[in-house]
Parts: sequence; C-alpha cells; structure tokens
Amino acid sequence: MYQERLLFHLALRIKNKILKIFSMSLRMVLNLSRRLKAHQKALLPDNFTVLDRAMIEHNLLSVSKLYTNIRFYSFYT
Repeated sequence: MYQERLLFHLALRIKNKILKIFSMSLRMVLNLSRRLKAHQKALLPDNFTVLDRAMIEHNLLSVSKLYTNIRFYSFYT
C-alpha cells in the first residue's frame, strides 16, 4: 500500500515537472521572440532560427534529464 502511494506521488511529480518545463519554455519563447530584432530572426542554413535551435536543444536536454531520473528510480524498485 505504501509503495503504491509512493509511486503515485512520484508519477504525479514527474507529470507536473514535464508540464512546467514545456509550458515555461513556450511562454519564454513567445516573450523572447517578440523582443528579437530582424537580424536575430534570420534563418540559418538548416531553415531554423537561433531561437528555434536553442529551444530544441533545451527541450531535448529537459527530456533526457527526466528519462535519466526515471531510469535511476527503476533501479530501486
């Protein structure tokens, strides 16, 4: 019983962290993109802006940290 409650609370915390990471990122991107100047919005050779690339890297890093934490937790169960 205790272990089930612990797993439930852990899953809830993980879900909340995921939502927080991505919702903050969306707000941050929209806010930042409004303040960029035209030359800062230029397309790179791969058809992404610097901001696009930074957000992709940020999201990949966030997800990799999440999966690393889940993986370590699974060793203890």
